[in-house]
Amino acid sequence: SKAAAAKGDPARWFSTDDYPPGALRREEQGTTVIAWDIDEQGRVQNCRVTQSSGSAELDETSCKLMTRRGRYSPALDQNGNPMRITNQSRRVRWQLPQN
Repeated sequence: SKAAAAKGDPARWFSTDDYPPGALRREEQGTTVIAWDIDEQGRVQNCRVTQSSGSAELDETSCKLMTRRGRYSPALDQNGNPMRITNQSRRVRWQLPQN
């Protein structure tokens, strides 16, 4: 069996360019913890916030970006068939851009 592998650099799936305008105006920052599943095609599904940053907009944006940009080569079972895996997770740190 083989674990799912990210295509490209996951660190680049989130950047300060993605800062939601409302959160920027309200000077909201923090760390969102998200979890998601990876389907048999290597796509991100069912993203959910497991720990809030304190900003609904930052939390929502974290999952939106993960779902849109997250791409994997799928995990394989012992017979080499693609399989769905659940509960991948990561922290997304939102820090206001310094002018």
